[in-house]
Amino acid sequence: MIVGGSHAEIPLIEAAKRAGFRVATSGNRPRDLGHAYADQYAGADFSDADAITLVAEKLGATAIISGCNDFAALSTAAAAERLGLGGHDPHNVALRIHHKDRFRELLRELHIPTPASTTVSSAQLAREWAEAIGFPLIVKPVDLTGGKGISVCASPAEIEAAVSAALAISRQPYVIVEQFLSGSRHGFTCFVESGVVGFWFADDEQYYLNQYLVSGTTTPSSLPGTAIDELIAQIELIAQKLALVDGLMHVQCIQTADGPRIIELCRRCPGDLYPRFVSNSTGFDYAAAVVGYEAAGGAAAPRPNVPTAPVTRHVMMADRPGTLRTINKDKVVTDHLVDALEWWRPGDKVAQPLVDKFGILFMRWATPSQMAAITPKLTELVAIYVD
Repeated sequence: MIVGGSHAEIPLIEAAKRAGFRVATSGNRPRDLGHAYADQYAGADFSDADAITLVAEKLGATAIISGCNDFAALSTAAAAERLGLGGHDPHNVALRIHHKDRFRELLRELHIPTPASTTVSSAQLAREWAEAIGFPLIVKPVDLTGGKGISVCASPAEIEAAVSAALAISRQPYVIVEQFLSGSRHGFTCFVESGVVGFWFADDEQYYLNQYLVSGTTTPSSLPGTAIDELIAQIELIAQKLALVDGLMHVQCIQTADGPRIIELCRRCPGDLYPRFVSNSTGFDYAAAVVGYEAAGGAAAPRPNVPTAPVTRHVMMADRPGTLRTINKDKVVTDHLVDALEWWRPGDKVAQPLVDKFGILFMRWATPSQMAAITPKLTELVAIYVD
């Protein structure tokens, strides 16, 4: 059973089927793209651990795989624990990783550098804390990812709206407020066995209209070797402290003047076809490794890190609301295109430009310098026409 069934879960569905599983997908949106790739759709809200447990039990699932969402990761951990299925951390451990406030506490406990932060249930409490810390600050829901509900505050006047926005979409009665860090933003993904990092892969992140929603990635990463070494040491420290099960650990980090700072950590597959991004660059079957570990059958020992070919992952997003007319790709894009998944159709509505997606493209380049020159122009080279 795969806890989800959107476009993001397609690589996991395909990998599970290659491994010989009969695959059922869940989620409460039966029209999601991933369901068509599965053998069966078993509808259930993936944020509802009780519902996911019940469906997995009815299916007689012998393995359960988290979808590409933190709510799915938490429900998967709870269901696996209740049903005696391996491949996942206990639910209380999963909460320490996936809830931002608990994760910040863990980093402080391990003396891993992290921005000063606190949890608040009101704007007044946030203002009082800000008086001692200063600005700018960033306000986030503790339980959401993908840039949802995030605001940066440069002054006390902006705190009220920021806290209200975060509380409005969080399932918790409090939000996290923390120091805003400046620097370049990156993804770092790896597999651990017995608390030791084996295969790892790093990227540079790009953003479009929504400055807190990743809209593209490139590799090789600009992260220096010293930052990679520091991240590996920190990840191993976390894995050993929490006695994490073998498998995937994925972080988002900011490279500051003082070194890398882990902002988020998750134990579920990143979304927007990230496994294809890794495999198109390295040849490593990332999705198969995720399934192998989470299905509790184990995976082949993580291979040593391999050289990365220059690859860009570009998420197609419009710049305004309206009706999508067509999408045109420049020849430089089509000449370097090595993989793609597109689901747009003429007449599709662009209701929320900050989050609506219409496809994902993967381009491989001759050199990193060619990638660096062309990638910033992709929002023009992949022209999305909206009426």
